[in-house]
Amino acid sequence: MKVTDDALGAAMGVERSVANKIVNDKVPMNAWRTNAVAELLDVDPLEVLFRIGILTDPPKDPWHPKPETVAALIRPALPALRASPSSEDTLLDVAHEISGALEQLAVYSVEDDPKTLKVLVDGIALKFGAKKHGKSASKSHKSDRTPRNHGHT
Repeated sequence: MKVTDDALGAAMGVERSVANKIVNDKVPMNAWRTNAVAELLDVDPLEVLFRIGILTDPPKDPWHPKPETVAALIRPALPALRASPSSEDTLLDVAHEISGALEQLAVYSVEDDPKTLKVLVDGIALKFGAKKHGKSASKSHKSDRTPRNHGHT
């Protein structure tokens, strides 16, 4: 696979000449750009970090979350998905949040820590369960109770 300096620079968020200096170990790479570089090179982000000297151990086998963990993260987003089952935006929002939570669990190796999992689940619940749908549900109930002015002034 051939990767140009221009493509690498775009993935790293720098000019072509800077990307070339990064590759030649003259300038440090911004670790925040790891995922973009890994995608461009079609490798695991841990491999990129290892190659630029951030990790001391070679990457391990890819982490696969437990089905119970994924279910725990999806559960609080179900009200949002049920409320707008055909909304691509809602689905992508949910996927983004769950993906971020799984990434945190993987990066920090804390899948088995119940406190961390609870914080992540509560965050998703706040964003999709209570926050968005709790308010909209209360508004619709309130409007149902409001007397209507059937042409009387």
